[in-house]
Amino acid sequence: MNIQEYAEKIQGEITDWRRAMHQFPELGVSLPKTARYIAGQLDRMGISYSKCADGSGIVALIGKHNTGKTVGLRADMDGLPVSEKTGLDFASSNGNMHACGHDSHAAAALGAAKILKAMEDELPGRVKILFQPGEETLDGAKAMIKDGALENPKVDVLLAMHTMNKENVKNGSIEIVENERHVYSASSDAYIIRIYGKGGHAAMPENCVDPILPLSQLIAAIQQIVSREIAPIEPAVITISGVHAGNESFNVIPDYAELRGTYRTQNPFVRTYITKRLKELASAVCTAFRASCDVQIEEGVPSLVNSPEVLDTIADTYQTMKWKQDLIRSSTPLMGGEDAACFFEKVPGGYFMFLTNKTCKNSYYPVHNAMYDLDDEILYQASGLLAETIVNLMKK
Repeated sequence: MNIQEYAEKIQGEITDWRRAMHQFPELGVSLPKTARYIAGQLDRMGISYSKCADGSGIVALIGKHNTGKTVGLRADMDGLPVSEKTGLDFASSNGNMHACGHDSHAAAALGAAKILKAMEDELPGRVKILFQPGEETLDGAKAMIKDGALENPKVDVLLAMHTMNKENVKNGSIEIVENERHVYSASSDAYIIRIYGKGGHAAMPENCVDPILPLSQLIAAIQQIVSREIAPIEPAVITISGVHAGNESFNVIPDYAELRGTYRTQNPFVRTYITKRLKELASAVCTAFRASCDVQIEEGVPSLVNSPEVLDTIADTYQTMKWKQDLIRSSTPLMGGEDAACFFEKVPGGYFMFLTNKTCKNSYYPVHNAMYDLDDEILYQASGLLAETIVNLMKK
């Protein structure tokens, strides 16, 4: 079967799927309406599937030959708590938004599923399509792995894609990230430092243990981990994103103060080091100022590390597409987190960006913006590329 011709044939369906899902974005790992919609489309295609992650994760299976490779395709499908302002006819009205394009990921994966189902007899292996909740909260992939999404049959290699709308790119180009460590994106972890003092009257600090004093010292000390303790050639970010102490009273020293934030690295050793230093600094500073503390580390996701062989297959396949534009090769990883990294820890995989060029109200807006949009009329090209790459991976 000619995959590219079939992809063109179902262009309208893929666009319609994206626009339908765009209207009811759901958050986190609980996506009941989105899961029902995906399941309904798979039922219409005659594709078998199972559910996991409390019913919001869907694992579709295509292929009749159990002796070849099983190739996985991951598609996240959760939204963001952003109130949409695009003015589109199909804009969301529930207070959430697909401001990161996950509706397009799910639609492109449905398109690939329909293509691969139509050529099921020709496939030399099997395909598992993982429709995943909870990417934005970085816990959906973990939930699916825990529920066995990569097993029975075991996934041998995995493919994942992110759509991205950008200025100054040709519509339908793709971008891959290649560097010495094969890192696409950074690890992402969060921390909360709770400081306990002894409250009292603001005019009598000698009778108190003021938790705000160690908090203020910690803000400066934490920022020095990257600048003074991490090698300049090692990308690392520590951000303090929230500080809280006391209430609206001017004359009360509080009992408690808190700061929280996130840290991102591309090196697992640096990640471990920052975790250790946050705990050490908090303990030492609080002890110096007669306070106590506890440090809560919320482990997110590791760095996403690509398989060079899978990236090569993606690139080689793209060059054969009749609608190809630019193949952009970047060496710079993203400092954002991506929970497909949890899948890629288990099986070799390749992650790439499918790029569109579309304005919203005559301007370009980044992902996570209330005005973000993309060109969904070329998503069939992404579906064709995904399907063609999956077949090529089966043959390797």
